[in-house]
Amino acid sequence: ISAEIGFTGKTYNEAVAYLKSVGVNNSVASGVMTQSEWQRRKNSGATSADVANYKSYTEYLKDFVKYAVEEYGA
Repeated sequence: ISAEIGFTGKTYNEAVAYLKSVGVNNSVASGVMTQSEWQRRKNSGATSADVANYKSYTEYLKDFVKYAVEEYGA
């Protein structure tokens, strides 16, 4: 699968819908954090990669979608 994906969304719902549309399993698609969950973790100083490695929720979302499509896409 190409490293480039067609996802341009910025919300949890857009990410889940996109992942489902490209054949990613529902349990994987719904594993993406919501913006409020991500922000809460970011604000608390969480050191996990899914929070610490990103400056914004949008950046996290795009990377999660890219990973999920590459690993689990149809």
